[in-house]
Formats: sequence, structure tokens, C-alpha cells
Amino acid sequence: MAAVRFCSALCGLLLTLLPALAHAQQRKPVLRPGPFGLRNCEAELALRAEMGGPDFSALGQAIEIGFAALSPHVGVIARVDGTVRASLLMPMSVPIGPSGPTRTLPARDRCTHDEREEFRPFRISLEPGLLLQKYPTGFVRASFRSIWHPLNSFVGAGAGFGAIADWQNGTALGFSSELLLQLGGCCKPPFWQLSVRRDQYPADRDREAFVFVFGPTVW
Repeated sequence: MAAVRFCSALCGLLLTLLPALAHAQQRKPVLRPGPFGLRNCEAELALRAEMGGPDFSALGQAIEIGFAALSPHVGVIARVDGTVRASLLMPMSVPIGPSGPTRTLPARDRCTHDEREEFRPFRISLEPGLLLQKYPTGFVRASFRSIWHPLNSFVGAGAGFGAIADWQNGTALGFSSELLLQLGGCCKPPFWQLSVRRDQYPADRDREAFVFVFGPTVW
């Protein structure tokens, strides 16, 4: 009889505690395995946010990208008539189309997510610029570019084709083709880019030129 009473009391106690244990299990943060046992990632990330201060690595990356986006490119225009002029350009590019090379960077620890970096090989570019001379004149070029940049390479290569409008000594419309050399680790900006192109003007052959442009870029 004593054993029956003990079993009845134990069952009653378990029936009372099971709902509370289930409720506590639902509220328990996710614990991930680590080198020293389980880790409470929610509590750890909250503690980092409270005590870690600003993320200077993200700030440094933002400064680099802002510098690349706002810095002009320098160029040299060598026309077929023998004149050589310096130029300043402000290229603006928009990536389009499907993603190309993609890599996954492992998380710094077990409480952060893996990061994916993608590189899109196709882009549309607009390049307004100034031809530097005694009386500077403007020009603008719109182009389509394709750049091949392997995942494990610091160097990428590409080509482009576009239309150009030039206002030196009157307005002239033409077209240009270019070769590109891109320096930087794939797939995250900023990059350094060298463009070598041939500008042609069917209605004004003397305006045709070879152009060299170099500067930082985001895309």
C-alpha cells in the first residue's frame, strides 16, 4: 500500500510539472555547440551589441565604398590629329543581369551567419567628363560592359561598347569600344579599374582618339 501511494504521489507531481517544463522549453534560447560546450547565441549577441561599441570594420568598408563612388577618374585623350589632353570623368555603373561568381565566407564564430558575396559581370555605365584645356569642354559616354573576374583572382578583365557625345569645337556624336582591366579581390567592392578605349566619330575623323582612364570604382 505504501508503494502504491508513493507511485500515485510521484505521478501527480509529474503531471503538475510537465506543463511548466514544456513552457520553459519553448522560451529557452537556441544553444549552439561550441568548443567549450553549448553557447547561448541570443544572449551572446545581445551582450556584444551592448558592450561591443560601433562596428569599425563595417564603417571602414563604407568609407572605402564611398571614396570609390565619389572619386573622379583621371584620363588621357590622344587624338589622331596629334593633340593630347587630360580629362576628368565621373563614371556611374549599375550591375544588371544574373549573378556571376559567388562565394560564401564562413562565419567568424558559431553565433553569426555565413556571408555571401556575388559579382555580376554585366553592367550599364554612364560617364560624364571634362576635357581639360584652356577652356574645358564636356563629353558624356553611355556604354554596356562585361567583366570576367575569377573568384580567386585579384585581376579581372572585360570589354565594353558605347555611344559618346563630345562638345569640343561643336557637337559630335560617335561610338567607342574599350578593354577593361579590374584590380581587386572578387567579389566585394571597391575595385581599381583601367579602361583603354577607341573613340570614333564618323562625321569628324580628326576628333577620333585613343583614351586611357584609371580610377576607383564600386562596380
